[in-house]
Amino acid sequence: MCLAADTPKIALDNSETLFSVLTAVNTCGYDQELDNSDPLRSQIRSEVGRIISASQDTAAVKDEMCQFYREHQQQDPSRELAQYVSLALSMDGPPNFAFKGKEGEVPPDAARLVGFGPLLLKFYQSAGLHDL
Repeated sequence: MCLAADTPKIALDNSETLFSVLTAVNTCGYDQELDNSDPLRSQIRSEVGRIISASQDTAAVKDEMCQFYREHQQQDPSRELAQYVSLALSMDGPPNFAFKGKEGEVPPDAARLVGFGPLLLKFYQSAGLHDL
């Protein structure tokens, strides 16, 4: 008997869109489970912080994006992250971060975040997220 044939195949893929969205919310203060996270999360946060500190333009872009983030925060931290993951999965990647479908087809938990895409695009470009 060949067990390999019965083993489910799992494929992991990377997503620059998901990376960008999660980097953005972390930059804006999403700290849930930070102490228990992979050290890479802290490294990315530190690197982005350094980039922001080095550029007034990037700091201004971050401030605008984080204002949106604060205005759309959920009380429940798990819902906070879930809405941004849904948003990321509903968007094309850079350079546009446009929604894949029609605006009415956005997942309900991400619908209130429709205005985040243009802010994310400016942050992505200004902070050079592609190069991280």
